[in-house]
Amino acid sequence: MASSRTWLLTPRSTELKIQSYRRVRKVWVPEPPSFIPLSSEQLSGFHRSALPVSTISLPEKPHPAQTVLLWPAHLSIAGPTRLPPIPRSEVTGAIAGELEPLLPWNIEDCQTAVRAIRHPQGWNAYAWATPRRWLENALEVLASCGLEPKYILPESLFLLLFRETDPAMPRSNEFLLAPARDRTLVMACQNGSPCRETIAEGDSNGKMSSFRSDLLLASVLMDTAEEAFLWQSPKPDDDKNGATGNRPDPEQLEEERCAGALARWTGKTGDTSLLPDFRNASLAFRKDREDLFRHFRNLGAVALVLLVLSLADAWLHVRALETRVEKTQSILTGLAEKILRPAPVVEPLSQLSTKKNELEKQERVLSRGADIIAILKDIAGGPDPGIPFAMISLAIGKKSVTLSGKTASFQDVEKIRSALLKTPHIRSLVVQSARLDIDRKTVAFRLGGTHD
Repeated sequence: MASSRTWLLTPRSTELKIQSYRRVRKVWVPEPPSFIPLSSEQLSGFHRSALPVSTISLPEKPHPAQTVLLWPAHLSIAGPTRLPPIPRSEVTGAIAGELEPLLPWNIEDCQTAVRAIRHPQGWNAYAWATPRRWLENALEVLASCGLEPKYILPESLFLLLFRETDPAMPRSNEFLLAPARDRTLVMACQNGSPCRETIAEGDSNGKMSSFRSDLLLASVLMDTAEEAFLWQSPKPDDDKNGATGNRPDPEQLEEERCAGALARWTGKTGDTSLLPDFRNASLAFRKDREDLFRHFRNLGAVALVLLVLSLADAWLHVRALETRVEKTQSILTGLAEKILRPAPVVEPLSQLSTKKNELEKQERVLSRGADIIAILKDIAGGPDPGIPFAMISLAIGKKSVTLSGKTASFQDVEKIRSALLKTPHIRSLVVQSARLDIDRKTVAFRLGGTHD
């Protein structure tokens, strides 16, 4: 209910009142009403007389504005009921079953409006039922006049909402009055909950008829022997009415009631209450569904555009990857032709990987994992030149080194071993054997150790 302006349609016996309300913060301010010659009988379809369009003068409708139709109390049947703590979605169906014995119409041909308040023990409900064909006829007639109500609310609902504006606690037995020009809506309440309602006809001056007095008296006698209160307005204007002795204007009272009820109705939030509206099921407001469909259609169009853009972006990304793959394939093929020449190139990547593995294997075989030349230099230049040293054999393994040779004495063998240990690449070295050679003049020896 985000609209700041509301049109309130109130059917009467001879005319339809169109009252415009403008919201200023939380207060609804009434504007001068308009009237069109459309009676409640014509609205519901009792009289099929043609309505001359030339006699209809609608006020200029501001935008945005919402329209509310108050359904007359004499065109519906209402009653209270109590329900166990059932889910909120099942309340309307359960109340329809409770109302069915009270209705002179088939419940399937009726529209129901439910006012339900949740309590710890269940639901305290009051429901209205009216034939669907009357509502359909009213919507058709109003559409021909350029009006399309978004809500169809029971007339007595606004009386209940206006009663809630009074801070006084509800009494045990209470009668609510809504006086109009030639009729008065009377609703009986017990402990703040409505239990019955009716229309009391009056004269054109709004004076209470004997029928209305008899009705109030009969209602009191039907209830328990407790004090009954007659409630009409939360704050009577003594300066305008009481001090001068003049009766209040029914039109002004109706405008004040509707303004207070609109404030309460627009402020209802939360899950503890269920507000009545005849525009449900097949009579749900068409423009809401059209707006929802239009929003979904626009959302679908946006989603389609996003999908097309996503697919286009994915295609461009895949195409870029394909281009990079083609360039990489061309570079690999050219590199393979240079490396593998004169061999033919069939699978560049596989052939280059095979060639790389072969070269690494040859490198391991040739180098044997160590710098052999550096080790040979250490052995050749390590001993002192003044020490006679003749190398007979040399074996260099992956980490081991074995050296055989001849020298002049056993002391020279130790000097050679010490000198070789001082070289950068030999890590350890021991004398494995040392003995006189066959000529009995030299010493033959063998050294063994490790290198880096």
